[in-house]
Amino acid sequence: MGPCRVALTPSARTIYEEGLVIPPVKVMIRGGELQRDILNIILSNFKTPPETAIGDITAQLAANRVGVARVRELVEKYGVDNVVNAWREGIEYGRKLALMEIGKWPRGGVYDAVDYMELGDELLPIKVSIELGGGEGIKADFGGTHEQVEAPINAVYGVTFSAVSFVIRSLIQSDIPTNEGFYSVISVMAPEGTLVNPRKPAPVSGGNVETTQRIADVVFKALAKALPNRVPAAGSGTMMNVMIGGTLPNGGYWAYYETIGGGTGGRPGKPGVSGVHVNMTNTLNTPIEIAERQYPLLFTGYRIREGGSGGDGLYRGGGDGIIRSFKVLTKARLSIMAERFRTRPWGGLWGGGDGAPGRVTIRRSNGEVINLPSKATIDLEPSDEVIIETPGGGGGYGSRR
Repeated sequence: MGPCRVALTPSARTIYEEGLVIPPVKVMIRGGELQRDILNIILSNFKTPPETAIGDITAQLAANRVGVARVRELVEKYGVDNVVNAWREGIEYGRKLALMEIGKWPRGGVYDAVDYMELGDELLPIKVSIELGGGEGIKADFGGTHEQVEAPINAVYGVTFSAVSFVIRSLIQSDIPTNEGFYSVISVMAPEGTLVNPRKPAPVSGGNVETTQRIADVVFKALAKALPNRVPAAGSGTMMNVMIGGTLPNGGYWAYYETIGGGTGGRPGKPGVSGVHVNMTNTLNTPIEIAERQYPLLFTGYRIREGGSGGDGLYRGGGDGIIRSFKVLTKARLSIMAERFRTRPWGGLWGGGDGAPGRVTIRRSNGEVINLPSKATIDLEPSDEVIIETPGGGGGYGSRR
């Protein structure tokens, strides 16, 4: 298994405060039995009962076994040389298709854009220059991006490359294989020591869930100048990570983590979509019934954030965000890691309006009201209510007026 971290911590200043760091290690199976020495180290660092983690790991092992079996079947049927040659040709075919599609885009242009990450009162720029080389592929240069920070919003190079690749693949309209052939046409230059390629021991747990959103946004923004009829306005731009936990009356510990969707940006000829996860978040909503059954939470609201959270524009504009609220039934500690509280999802070309920013409000049982920043940790008392409002998408393609 590869490197692993087990926690998102908004206040982390180094990677060592983000949880257990596990270098690549081999999980052994001897005589059909899983050897638990490495596994026990991992499970000993979980606050919650280990059954779920064990289930996840054994599922991965089972998937690997199926993969090994299928490759063995291919080799036995066709021979190792034929299989390897077929893989190689598949990669080359993917590269040719990717270059053919990108070759239809404007050639030789360089397109710049900047967007921002939030850290306290600061706005940290992520800058990109996209060079379209036609038959030579695409170059993304993040020169000028803010230096790495002592906060968990640095994104490792692999995450940065993935976010750029997501944008390119989204804008290619044909069905092409997403293999090494496709990835080989993309070149990403991310200066070491910056938000998009930090040096250890910079904290990076939020890079994969939040900074990726901004990297995708800024690459979309740059390419909107080259492909104006294909790029939507900015989506909500945050996974709105909500982490909460505490001690149970029986002495055990509970921990709950969810992400909350928002609105997508207005699209060419279509409005944005309301109440969905945006870009490469790879998460779904958590059913309230499941959360209430397993955790000391009582949900008080879950609805579309209607009334203008999506930016104005043609075809109704950007999609609306979500309002999701709950009360805690025991003492708990809440952490929020999000973005787009101080900056708004940008509107599309020709005057589309910006989406509404996000907001998290705490209503204490004693009547006190607290507005949290986008990265915060706070202790809650029983019956305190947490109200989360996610950003809407930017409006696309001009004003309706």
